[in-house]
Amino acid sequence: MTPELSRPLPWAAIRHRAPGEGRIERIEATPAERAALARRFGIVAVDSLNAELELRAGPGGTAIAEGRLKAVVVQECIVSLKPIEQAIDEKLRLRFLPEGAEPGDDTEFDAPDEIPTEGEAIELGEAIAESLALALDPYPRDPLAAIPEEFQAPEEDESEQDTVPDEPKRPNPFAALAALKKT
Repeated sequence: MTPELSRPLPWAAIRHRAPGEGRIERIEATPAERAALARRFGIVAVDSLNAELELRAGPGGTAIAEGRLKAVVVQECIVSLKPIEQAIDEKLRLRFLPEGAEPGDDTEFDAPDEIPTEGEAIELGEAIAESLALALDPYPRDPLAAIPEEFQAPEEDESEQDTVPDEPKRPNPFAALAALKKT
């Protein structure tokens, strides 16, 4: 499967650099790529999508990418279903793993996302597309949208919140045994 946003970068472009020397990659999605991503993510539109990444060689043959993802997307409001525009500006920290490498067990809060690769290229475009998918608001809501009254939960009386309704008393199964013991 060819990704909607494909920007392969050969591993050699990173591995053959001096230690600590980075490479800047700028990615901007075309209108056709943005339309395909909108269909994939089930949203109205991706009006803009670009990223700037600094890539450098990492430990164990990995590649480290740090930068920013910026996008403007249009999603349907979950209440009114009207289209609403949202700006996305996300910091990215990615670690591309060479083919066959196992993901680490980094539990550090700010650890980079690990992305396995196949072959002799890193797929930067798909990494950007997946990062955009994670940045989308799962419940986009227009601040002016109101839930119709018939769908609103009834308001609870504060005095009823702390009380438990009276439940019918169930017979104690051991009451008959206790009665036999007393005789």
